[in-house]
Amino acid sequence: MTSEVLIFNKRGVVVAADSAVTTSNGDSDKRARYAKTANKIFELCDGGGVAVAIFGGASIDLVPWELAIKQFRKSIRGRRLPHVGNYVDELLAFLKANAQLFPSEVLVQLEANHFESATVEVLKFAKALSPSLVDQDALLDERKAAWDKAYAAIQPVLVNAGVKAPLTSIGLDAALSQIQERWVPLLTKNMSGAPDLLDSIDVDQLAELAHRWRFTQPDELNSYTGVVVLGYLWPGRCTRR
Repeated sequence: MTSEVLIFNKRGVVVAADSAVTTSNGDSDKRARYAKTANKIFELCDGGGVAVAIFGGASIDLVPWELAIKQFRKSIRGRRLPHVGNYVDELLAFLKANAQLFPSEVLVQLEANHFESATVEVLKFAKALSPSLVDQDALLDERKAAWDKAYAAIQPVLVNAGVKAPLTSIGLDAALSQIQERWVPLLTKNMSGAPDLLDSIDVDQLAELAHRWRFTQPDELNSYTGVVVLGYLWPGRCTRR
């Protein structure tokens, strides 16, 4: 957990943060690794008038915050914005429109990661609703019936939940239209190590539920990260000299 301290008065602002970082391959908490060398505070403009401190994950959509912040700082070099809030607005606009930091292949991989995570959550829910789905002593027909029961329970819940902003129904429809072409092959490959489960479920239905899950509950699938932007501006600061 990141700890940050901000102190300000009429003459300036001071920010401090710990340097601890935790990394994991996601398989188990026992595999977590700890280090004390992370940099969490960066200048947001030349001259030191505005800074940014990161917390939570060290990356945004697979891109390290450090790289994104340094690229932003370079993009506004020579410009002075009147308020700290303007730097926030510019940073957000820079991130949203940056095809260099977030090329199509990165976005495609991110979508696949979210889809795979949603698949795991759907299967957990299905197993809780129909335990016989993973009962190796159950007959194949019984396991298939268990999946049918789980799908019938989960699908209307996700449909009624709607799409959570900023995601859109258009985006969901586009994903669902690619189930056969893109997502079923990916699921089949990912589940090749669990043939009994693969035989028990309808892969098309699982792909549908996974997409509905990620569009209705995106906060559960995205890594938690954020920034604090702070500064104290006066004439001459944050300009290139």
